[in-house]
Amino acid sequence: MNKFRTLAALTGAIVMSASAAFGQTFDSDLKLMGKHFSPLVLKRQEQRVAVMGELQGRVMVTSLSGEAGQSIGWINRDYLREGQLTPNRPMGGADRLSFGPETGEYSLLFKPGVERVSDNISYPSAMTTQAYPLVSHNDTQAVFKRSFSLTNYSNTTFDIEVTRTIELLDNSHINGLFQVELPNKVQSVGFSVRSELTNSADTPWQKATGLLSLWHLTALEPGDNNTVVMPLKGQLDEMVEYFSPNLSSHSQIIGQHGFYNADGKYMNKIGIPPQNTQPIMGAWDAERELLTLVHFSFTPVQGVYVNSVWTSKPDPYDGDVINVFNDGIVDGFGPFGPFYELESSSHTRELAPGESLQHTQTTVHLQGPRESLDTIARQVLGVSLDNIEQVFNNTGATP
Repeated sequence: MNKFRTLAALTGAIVMSASAAFGQTFDSDLKLMGKHFSPLVLKRQEQRVAVMGELQGRVMVTSLSGEAGQSIGWINRDYLREGQLTPNRPMGGADRLSFGPETGEYSLLFKPGVERVSDNISYPSAMTTQAYPLVSHNDTQAVFKRSFSLTNYSNTTFDIEVTRTIELLDNSHINGLFQVELPNKVQSVGFSVRSELTNSADTPWQKATGLLSLWHLTALEPGDNNTVVMPLKGQLDEMVEYFSPNLSSHSQIIGQHGFYNADGKYMNKIGIPPQNTQPIMGAWDAERELLTLVHFSFTPVQGVYVNSVWTSKPDPYDGDVINVFNDGIVDGFGPFGPFYELESSSHTRELAPGESLQHTQTTVHLQGPRESLDTIARQVLGVSLDNIEQVFNNTGATP
């Protein structure tokens, strides 16, 4: 299987022009979404989070400074203008839900009996475009719920109910989660998304016929000086390789940190296995002076992680927790945005009828004086902004 052709099939083989989102405001994106859909806005003071039930209760974009503020998050604006939802086209969003695994004998992307080649990839709508009805909401929280079925390549059908709870966070919650004290001069917008999956069938899940995981993905705007930081645990010699070779120009391990060059120019994806995972990552966008922090639930002792590496016979339960995807061009394919993604996956286990899995991912964006952001980066990520910027500038600096 051609890996790059496979990736093109995953995203519908649509090559799109880059949206100049750097100039987009939250209000302009809200109006664009409102042409064909009904976005819901969570708000507190100047903080804004736009959510769409028509797309799985997906967080679309956020703002630090009201409707007139810069829109944070990559969304497919061409797609939104058309208003016609098709499962294989990338929509993006500041937090979207998918399910693993993508590949192997328990893959969710191939119908039973077909050859597992790129031409036969078919995304279930429940993983992309299915609407999740709104259950309840107030100014700072929205809850969505939907029941549906997924069938894997081994012809195992999962009857599930999924609940998505999205909450706009105040600074006290952010301070407690990240063990920091945000100064008044730093603007923030933070939200958490909790996904709960319940086995609604009358039969238990079994490892021998496949399991499901919850997978949260945050799509953001790339940049020439935009670096992802992943604090690591233990000894990791190289990141897991996906669609294309891992190049030192885009991924490096320095000491107890993994770094990724999120420039949106080289189509690539890396993974961090559970034994090397700390439940936190971040990104520093030097051009926008935007610091992003991500925290996620991490409970490896409770189960295993499904494997979505595109190899001929992957071990189905030897998967990753963290993934970073960088859009771009390889062998003539792409870009599809461009964008990049910060991703985390839940563990999985054999669920009895009525039993549930949960996964929570929290995303926080910060802007303010560099000195203040540098202090936060050091406290949360363990590395300074100067050293983050230097990793892919060939200066030899180390954190």
